[in-house]
Amino acid sequence: MKSPMKLELKDLSAKNFQKIFPRMNRAAYFKFICYVFIFFVWPVTCLLAEVRVAVYGSGVNGAMTALGKDGGIKASKIENLRCLSTFDVIIFSSTITLLNDNEDDAILKIMNFVHCGGGVLFTHAACGRWGVFREPIFPQVCYGVVDVSDKMEMKLVNKEHPALKNVREVFSCGFNDHLIIKNGPRGTVLIRDDCNEVVVVAGLPFEGSDGRVVFMGTLPLSGTPGGEMELLTSAVKWLGSGKKTSIQLDDNTRTRFMQERKQMLANFEKERNGNIDIDYEKLPKGHFQRKAMFQEGFVFPGIYTQAGVKMYIAHLKHLGINVLLFSAYDQGYALFLSKNPEAEILLPYRELQFDPLKAICEEAHRHKIQVLALIHPFHSTYDYASKHLEFLQVWHGLGAKLGEDQSEETLKTMNMPWLCPDRPEVRERAKKIIGEIIKNYDVDGISLDYIRYANGRSCSCPYSLKEQQRYQQKNSTLNGNAATLQYCRESILSFISEIKVMMEKTRDGLMLHGYTHPDYMNQIPWTYHSKRVSSAQWDLKLNRPDTLAWETLGQIFRGCKKYESWAHRFFKTTAFCPLVDIGGKKPVERFRKEIRTVAAAGVNNIAIWGAGYGQWFMRKNKVYIDTLSEELGGLTEGLQWEDPRPHVPAKPNLLPNSAFAINSPNCSLPNGIILERGQMPQVQDDGKYGKRSLLLDENGLLRWKERIPVNGGRYHSLSAWVKIIQKTRESDLVLMVSYYDATDKKLYSNVAILPDDEFLQDWQRFEFNRPAPFGSKYAIIHVRWRGIKCLLNAVKFEEYPVASGYE
Repeated sequence: MKSPMKLELKDLSAKNFQKIFPRMNRAAYFKFICYVFIFFVWPVTCLLAEVRVAVYGSGVNGAMTALGKDGGIKASKIENLRCLSTFDVIIFSSTITLLNDNEDDAILKIMNFVHCGGGVLFTHAACGRWGVFREPIFPQVCYGVVDVSDKMEMKLVNKEHPALKNVREVFSCGFNDHLIIKNGPRGTVLIRDDCNEVVVVAGLPFEGSDGRVVFMGTLPLSGTPGGEMELLTSAVKWLGSGKKTSIQLDDNTRTRFMQERKQMLANFEKERNGNIDIDYEKLPKGHFQRKAMFQEGFVFPGIYTQAGVKMYIAHLKHLGINVLLFSAYDQGYALFLSKNPEAEILLPYRELQFDPLKAICEEAHRHKIQVLALIHPFHSTYDYASKHLEFLQVWHGLGAKLGEDQSEETLKTMNMPWLCPDRPEVRERAKKIIGEIIKNYDVDGISLDYIRYANGRSCSCPYSLKEQQRYQQKNSTLNGNAATLQYCRESILSFISEIKVMMEKTRDGLMLHGYTHPDYMNQIPWTYHSKRVSSAQWDLKLNRPDTLAWETLGQIFRGCKKYESWAHRFFKTTAFCPLVDIGGKKPVERFRKEIRTVAAAGVNNIAIWGAGYGQWFMRKNKVYIDTLSEELGGLTEGLQWEDPRPHVPAKPNLLPNSAFAINSPNCSLPNGIILERGQMPQVQDDGKYGKRSLLLDENGLLRWKERIPVNGGRYHSLSAWVKIIQKTRESDLVLMVSYYDATDKKLYSNVAILPDDEFLQDWQRFEFNRPAPFGSKYAIIHVRWRGIKCLLNAVKFEEYPVASGYE
């Protein structure tokens, strides 16, 4: 018996077709094969083919997890844009910085990728808010971000679009906010929120190319089921279905496109500014009613003496400040002599029995400067948090299971101990601290900062989870995520309302100021509120704001316009006071433009923050001080120097060989000190307090070899005495401390720098104080000098909030 004939693909050759189909001629045979391929083989191949997706860089875990659940999508995380041809789709998940790519090269690669038929998905901040994509690459489809919203409900408006296949018509987004975007001329609006604002746009940016892009103002998260995950999957499949080619953009086409892109973005900018051409280079000086200064509580030289308070207020007057937001409760410490047993007074104030808040109110009012006590209500000291672990906030990324396991180890993973805003005990503790201040001190009001959850969304401690569940049961029409966010919103707003009622009952006329983050915080009848409108850091290499999160002058202008209108949307009596950050190595001319841009937006108030600007009367920054004084209308006379430092009894020195002892007369370098760069320092028998000094000359860098054990969360001070022999205009001398964890990972570095020349009289002490980050195990101390000849003496590193005496 013959075995049945087996038909294999190799048998379907032209040579064998007559054996298989004896009545079919050659032409009919090939026609038959084509039909088989078109109607059977190709569709099956398409169904089985995976969409190859590259998810770029950091912050992509949500997208990776969601896409991994679909069998038709193969997602890979990439760290650079070198091999894009092996992928069908690239996802930039809220990307604001590039990891290993030059920005200009990256933009050209992405353009070429789309021109060759690839697909790109931009989510959240990558739609045109911050960083590398602050100006969208494809304005034909999306002009960029126009606003931020915390509305939850999304609805489809173009249901037949293939990017919305199998996506439910109404769903809730998972992140606590989404971005409202503006569609370009080739952009099709796919989804709007429940205020009818555009959230998702799709389109083909190039004529004659099947490359496609989607701008998604939401941020899909791995734990969010439902419509948002359906949208992500469907959009990726549509993006990956473009017809691929190998034709790259030529130079002429690329140049033309870049010119068109620039013009489109410029037109959009003008439209958003009310069709007014604004020359940010030639703005006039502004005039402000309120000129506030955010003041950190722990900045050298500190405010620990009456002389320090006097110089401090005189300096603010010199800058033109008329409202001081002074840290009265900062990082869990009371910076006043509190009678509340739960309020831990910062140690130097307790030992010196000096009350800075009282002294500041008296001196500031003498100069007609208002004082608002700045409160961080949900922060805590490490000691208090370790005694009340049940009060801690818990959120993703702490290394503990959500809702349980609040232990000492969990606390150590926190950069700063945060207490849960939902707990009645935490709220009452904060209200007692505020109540004591408004009752016993002549403050003009209260300023609230960090009035939010640590992750900006919610707390997941056992108490909060229980309350969130109870809230959802009472509001069954809301899904789990929406119910949680609504509960958290009401929790924070009710806390502020309780404070406002308490203030009104205590004293008439008290002002209430807040740094309003998140956006729903605007729904409080503040006297005035602040929100950062300018960048915090400056990229010295690129000479522009840092790419992580920066604002153009146009964004500052529009941000001020928006928040000014928001202030009056809810309460007509509320005034907006934009926060301008003038720290972070920002060039003086840049922050001059930022201040003038705020005024050009029609805002009458301004708040200044930036690495201790309020106490810069001993720092090397005369040009910055003069510029700020000029812009804000300050006084121009100089300060009458008084030594502001406290005389604190000496504390133990953690630094070995601070007296610079040497092994033998033949040794030129002190024991345990390593010269890393420059000339060998000479040891001299001359000093202020130590037995010997190091003679530093020209340029160099040295460090103490020994690793110094430290306690995370504890305040440390680094100080030294120096005598200048000779220095140049560009000279500097810094003491630097770097903190490391148990794995030798650097957690933080900062420096103590020389004060201005006018304060360098004979032997001069300079210092730096800061808490060691939680998780710190040891510190390394460096000394760096340049263009200077000086004697360095009695270097001291101690576990104490200020530099103590050397006797």
